[in-house]
Order: sequence, then structure tokens, then C-alpha cells
Amino acid sequence: MTIAELRDRLRALGVSEEFSVRNVAQPEMRPDNVTVVEPEADGDGWTVYFTERGEVFDKQHFETESAACEYALGIATRPEPPKVVLSQADRIRAESLAEERRRQFRERLAEGHHNDTSKE
Repeated sequence: MTIAELRDRLRALGVSEEFSVRNVAQPEMRPDNVTVVEPEADGDGWTVYFTERGEVFDKQHFETESAACEYALGIATRPEPPKVVLSQADRIRAESLAEERRRQFRERLAEGHHNDTSKE
């Protein structure tokens, strides 16, 4: 697969705006919240990575354009994780557990504060 073919596939999937597919390396240009596919700056292979707020995450190196494109297409077609739908009883139990943990946390904070003042 080539860069041009990848662009076409991403467009057909309706996710092209989630990717920055480049013909030349532009490591200094990091768009926000996209997966970048580009040749290595030194000309030795290709990279695919996710960029957000100027940071690079999950950078992968590939020997060929085709391998990088296939990897990027895999990201685009990966199914989303299933959404967990809690029953009403489970939701009530989860809220109860969360409230109990908040209460315990507040108690520990109060105990720590009390201990700190007793040292004076």
C-alpha cells in the first residue's frame, strides 16, 4: 500500500481528519490529536505515531512505506472497545462504593491534619 492509497482508504472510512499522512518528513510540525504517517527524516524507513499537544506517543518504525501504511490502516479500522452498560443495581453499588472511598479519604485527611497539628 502506498501513501496515496492510504489517504484514499482513510477518506472512504471517514477518518481522514484523524490522520496526517505525509510524503516528506516534517518532524517539527506536529498537528494536535492525530496519527502521523511520514518517512523518517534520515531517509531510513517510515514512522507512525500519535501526537497530542506537541508530544509524540507510541512511535513505531517501519522499513517500508507499505508496512507503515498497513499499520496506520489497522489503527483506523480497529474496533472501539465495547461500552459497559451497568444495571441500575450495579450503578447504585458503584456510587455507594465511590462515596465510601471518598468518606475514608476525607477521614484520613482529617487524621493527618490532626496529627500534624499535634506535633507543634
